[in-house]
Amino acid sequence: MVTQRKVLFVCLHGSAKSLIAAEYFNRLAAARGLGVRATSAGTEPDAEIPPRVAQGLRADGIDVEGRRPRRPTPAVSENFTRARDVIVARVTGLLEDPALRP
Repeated sequence: MVTQRKVLFVCLHGSAKSLIAAEYFNRLAAARGLGVRATSAGTEPDAEIPPRVAQGLRADGIDVEGRRPRRPTPAVSENFTRARDVIVARVTGLLEDPALRP
């Protein structure tokens, strides 16, 4: 079984910059046939995606209707050891990416 690689884009509110980055990352990764998927989150998430952002993405063929900004998990303040282990595993995986080799 192949595990799909994941990328998390984070901004303050999780409703514009990180959302746009994740959606375009997914579009570009799919066009290149890459097995990686991005999501977005905010450290202080908004209650909803601003209408102008949703409209702009919709105009580009990306539907975010019904989605809500969320916090990244696991929160370091809630469980340092678990958060550290997840972060170290992901950083290690990134550094093992053949694309980074000279």
